Amino acid sequence: MLKEMTLLDKYMFRKPAFLFLKIKDGMFEAELDKFNIVTYSHIVDLIKIYEEAGLITTKVEGRKRIITLTEKGIKLKKHLKEIKKELVPFNT
Repeated sequence: MLKEMTLLDKYMFRKPAFLFLKIKDGMFEAELDKFNIVTYSHIVDLIKIYEEAGLITTKVEGRKRIITLTEKGIKLKKHLKEIKKELVPFNT
C-alpha cells in the first residue's frame, strides 16, 4: 500500500506538513531537527521527497546541506499556513 502512495500523499500528512512549514530559505537540514517534529532520519527522507516534488532545492556546503524553497514550495507553504490557521486556530 505504501508503494502506491503519490508524492502528494507522502508530504501532506500532519507531521511532514508541519515540518515543511518550518523550512526557511538558507536553513541547514540539521536545523530542522531542533523542532522535534520527526526523527532526523525521517527529516532526511522528507527532504528527498520535497526535492523530488520540486518544492525545495538543496546545496551541499562542506558538511552541511542548505535548503532553498522553490517557487512551487513557496506557494505550497503559503497554502499550508492558511489551512493550518483554519484547522488549528490556537496553535502558532
